[in-house]
Amino acid sequence: MTVGLLGSALRIVAVLFGLATGSAVQSGTVHRGLRTHAPAPAWTSDTYSVLLPGHTRGAEAARSRHLLQGGNGCEKLVPMTLLLRWLTQSQFAGYFAAREMGFFAEQCLDVTILDGGGIFGGINITAASADFGIPWFLQFLELIDGGSDYIHVAQIFQRPAWRYFGMPVPGTMDPNAVTKNTVKNFGDMKNGVRFGIPRPYIETPLKSLLLKYGKTFCGATDWRTDSFTNCTGDEDIEFVVYGYNVTNIGTMEIPFFQGMMYNELGRLLLTTDDRGNFKYTINTPGAPENVAVYSAYEIDDLLLPEDGLMIHHELTRDAESRNLIVRFLTAAYKGWIHCRDNEHACVSIIAPNFGNTKQQIEHTLQTWQMREVNRAMWPARVGVGIHNLTESLKAAEIGREIGSLVNFDGNITSDRMSSIITEAFTLEAHYGLVAQGLDIHGAEWINKTGIRFCLSAEGVPTECASAAEQSSTRLALMIGIPVSVVSALLLALAWHTYRLRRKLRELQEDPTVTSLDLEAPITKVRNVLKKVISIEGDRVTPELTQELRDLMAALQKSHDMNMPDLQRQLLKIDTNVYSSDLALFLVETTMQGDVSTHGGALRHASNNALGRSPSNSFTSASRMLLCMHSEADEHKPNAPAPKREMQDMYNFILSVHPEADDMLHEIGISPSMDMLTFSSLGNSQLLITVTFHIFRTVHDLVLPLRLDDYKLMNFLKALEAGMHGPKLHNMRHAADTMSRVSAMLKMGGLYQQATQSMKRQLAAALIASIVPDYKHPGRTNVFHVKRASAAALSFNEQHVNENNSLYACLNVLRDPKCNFIEAWSEEEQREFKSTLIELVLGSDTDSHFELLTRFQMRVNTETEGYGGILASRFFGSCDRRTRLLVLQLAIVCGLHGDAVLPFEVHKKWVQLKQDEYFEQGDEEHALGLPISGLMDRSRPGVADPKTQVGWLDIIVIPIFQQFCNVFIDCHDLLQQCQENRALWEQEQANGFVGKAQFSPGLFMGLEGILRSDESRSQTPSVLSGSASDHVQSRQNSCSMHHPTRFPGTV
Repeated sequence: MTVGLLGSALRIVAVLFGLATGSAVQSGTVHRGLRTHAPAPAWTSDTYSVLLPGHTRGAEAARSRHLLQGGNGCEKLVPMTLLLRWLTQSQFAGYFAAREMGFFAEQCLDVTILDGGGIFGGINITAASADFGIPWFLQFLELIDGGSDYIHVAQIFQRPAWRYFGMPVPGTMDPNAVTKNTVKNFGDMKNGVRFGIPRPYIETPLKSLLLKYGKTFCGATDWRTDSFTNCTGDEDIEFVVYGYNVTNIGTMEIPFFQGMMYNELGRLLLTTDDRGNFKYTINTPGAPENVAVYSAYEIDDLLLPEDGLMIHHELTRDAESRNLIVRFLTAAYKGWIHCRDNEHACVSIIAPNFGNTKQQIEHTLQTWQMREVNRAMWPARVGVGIHNLTESLKAAEIGREIGSLVNFDGNITSDRMSSIITEAFTLEAHYGLVAQGLDIHGAEWINKTGIRFCLSAEGVPTECASAAEQSSTRLALMIGIPVSVVSALLLALAWHTYRLRRKLRELQEDPTVTSLDLEAPITKVRNVLKKVISIEGDRVTPELTQELRDLMAALQKSHDMNMPDLQRQLLKIDTNVYSSDLALFLVETTMQGDVSTHGGALRHASNNALGRSPSNSFTSASRMLLCMHSEADEHKPNAPAPKREMQDMYNFILSVHPEADDMLHEIGISPSMDMLTFSSLGNSQLLITVTFHIFRTVHDLVLPLRLDDYKLMNFLKALEAGMHGPKLHNMRHAADTMSRVSAMLKMGGLYQQATQSMKRQLAAALIASIVPDYKHPGRTNVFHVKRASAAALSFNEQHVNENNSLYACLNVLRDPKCNFIEAWSEEEQREFKSTLIELVLGSDTDSHFELLTRFQMRVNTETEGYGGILASRFFGSCDRRTRLLVLQLAIVCGLHGDAVLPFEVHKKWVQLKQDEYFEQGDEEHALGLPISGLMDRSRPGVADPKTQVGWLDIIVIPIFQQFCNVFIDCHDLLQQCQENRALWEQEQANGFVGKAQFSPGLFMGLEGILRSDESRSQTPSVLSGSASDHVQSRQNSCSMHHPTRFPGTV
């Protein structure tokens, strides 16, 4: 946040100075010469191969690229014509901006823009001899249904602006009806309620709503019979024509009316009474003058895409014509981006403010309209102009329901849709825009609100002073930022940093934090050495002398300098504070305790052969996997990837439920994103949706890194197919982890000024965050070792699940259809795989405390001089190994990130974990194996409050403390952990969940595990006799035993 404030301030200055750039280009006389009436070519995947990144071939492709790069050096301007769907207004400002700012001329185009000239004029491009038209999507489908040969090339509006509104009409409608919830959606329209429409014909959205709720009506032409319906008094709705004049709505006492957010509502809000005051307002439910806004998109599930762009099929006849389309879209999108970032400049193009009252009012209206149009366009989830397949298919279904589509197949599929719409031109335009450094997503627009109206001293409606003051501030910034402003900003940042540091220190000094000593010996060495270095003269205090003695004793007893000595502490654990089940779990999964299957002495067979240091375990496993894949890569076929078919271009389009649209913008940005709720909204491709949103919108990685989105989609589909088994480790958990990792990295500002190498590392980290859930069997590594499973044997009992997931994931990446980094050099691909392997292996709980120690020793030490606020600058300048440590800890934080969610959501995740653990305990019991800690269904599990207190104290809070030490803006996450811990303690005190009862037998087994590290003598078994016999018989017949494989085992 701190770094973000500073970055935002600098970006504002840059943008404001950029406002002065650009020159207006006078459009010359247009000569028709582009379109012919020759038959259009057949529609095939080859038609667009020249447009797709990485698929251009030969001289024709070179010529096409040259045309795209022609710019101001072009010999002549090619004439093209755009037909608007209505009169000139801010609804089409992007196209006018592209013409006036010279963006069309940059692409060697001379574009004429024609007014629609009447109702829905923008769809009759044949009669107007126009190249481009602007239909609503269902209108486009109706043209196709009627035999027209058009192609839909772009979906400009990403969300609908059509609404219906509730008017505060005295005597007709209770002005507080919204507050009383008498009309929640269109289904509540009844008893002959009067409903305003602009003309006596029912438009498509209303047709759909009438059929959806089975409403009867009168006062308009019934589209099914093509006859006017007179009123008898028994209808649910009486339509009243207000004739596009919103002032009639109030005088005619119409309780409800339809209109556009950017047009009719704006005009209504500008109306004043006899005293010169505004007659209406919005967003104040219960007020006598309030207008209620009903979004059919949200409350009635009405999915009807609005303004798009269509062309004649014949314009796709050759490469040059196709590139004309790309050039038109490139310039048009640039115009829309300009209007997004410079609203007032674009409004002045549409409605110059010359001073008279009428022009001032029109300028104010167009300012309102520009904001609402921008809100309909931005944020663009996967980039400006991209279609949403779900909405497209829904529009076709609505067309069939209302009878406007009669020739479409009974089952409208994505294959059928892909034959009439395309993303190819938009994708090629995206590459050019990104290369110019333009933002094609506009993610920051999620928080934009509508324009507020005020009355000037002359009584003329205008934009409120707050926006005007912002304009003055922009002008001042363009002239020069006063030194006082800069000083104030620096003081504010310094104060903000101080407050964060103080808050973080308070959180870390919380007396509720565990009393266990989690410092590794090497950390103690560092701390003592720092004290010794700071001593002046020969003044060695008794306290320091004693600390040195304690350090010497700790070093003598330590088995690993990077691991805290928890064994003896767990022997003396206070079971009134932490459960003995948790102690057993910690010994089995995170420490040097034995994990064999006999007599409770559970020990890694290869612990001495492969230590946990990064130079042994991680690196050895990394080399093994890289060798396995490098050998396979040598035999990779050289055959080209299959041609992209049109339906494949839809594979990366996100299908998002309307209610999830707002939640989507939290993904990858908010660490407290509720993925469980988001996943419950019916998205069948959750991981694909989340990944593409993060890769394209949040971090903008796809185009700059030349990632093949088609192959990335295939890669994610393959991973999704292997994430449907366990209760916890599944697609939801993977999506949740990636979202939180992305949010934490963005929160720290770590990739604000990333190099290409850093971006590749970020891409590897994001993929690494989801890999552990791929092919995860819902069993811990300890289970595989105890059972001597095939996976445990294959990977030498080291990071069993992680190695198995990695091996399976890298096999998917080897598939030519899934290798989304194929455009990279061999060195870049190898670096990506190496990073992926190290990050995934580092997420193993077995390496938890070692990772904490290495992070503290390397990262915390190196950032001490940066004061937290400039930690992102440190991140950009540090070496690869240090960055990997930061990314490893971020991934571990993401994996345990449910602890930073609101308590009720956090509890849901904990319950899922407990369900999965109990299933493992059931299997262990059935196999006669000792039941692992926290997995015995007959005892309180991981959802027990006492266990959760210990889990947060020992596992979770320390990792967030370390991360927040470096990136202090995340202190809110640490605070939420502490709050959740307090709530678990409260539930324990209230007896909400049964307390774990101390079990002498269990603790004897725990003690045996711990002491076995010092003594090889057999400890008392915690197994029953039959179970012990079963284990012994398994060991005696190991050469005959063939363990059952789990999915993904090699």
